[in-house]
Amino acid sequence: MKKMRILFYICIGSFILYGSGCTSNKVLGEIDAALQLELADHKVWESLDENTPEQLALKSSSVYKEMMNGELTPEDSFEKMREMATEQTLQSMSEQELSLINSIRVTSEQIQGENDAVESFDYSICIEDSEYEGRVTIYRIQNMKSGKQYYFKQDFIEENGTWKIYGDNVENPFSLKKGGIVK
Repeated sequence: MKKMRILFYICIGSFILYGSGCTSNKVLGEIDAALQLELADHKVWESLDENTPEQLALKSSSVYKEMMNGELTPEDSFEKMREMATEQTLQSMSEQELSLINSIRVTSEQIQGENDAVESFDYSICIEDSEYEGRVTIYRIQNMKSGKQYYFKQDFIEENGTWKIYGDNVENPFSLKKGGIVK
């Protein structure tokens, strides 16, 4: 499963963000080991304007789930991820296209070979990062059929009036609680 944990990091990359806006006005400072974030009601996100970080988080998670569960070909998965990426991320993805498509294939086959599947996701509220002006972040827990959980931090920026994914990285475990605190 190690390959799966790093797949989205490889596919989307890790970059510094510039942008602004969140439907929440929470601000995240330095992250520590006891990070506890407020659990978002992602059902409410479905009613938001389509051009929001929350909507993009739902859309990208849906693609990721279909990709890992073998419902999309690796090539189609790669193209759908490209549609959501920033210009800088697109450049990096283009340089690694064959390698990324192969990583998607291997990871998807591994998950299916273990008779596992992505079952659901839990999300934090949208947070503006105090360390980078305009950085917008949503933390995500990926829940597997087997009971395993994987943790991600997804960063967004607004590029030419449209929200795009700037980074989607594996994160150390954190907790999401209704009415939780943001440190």
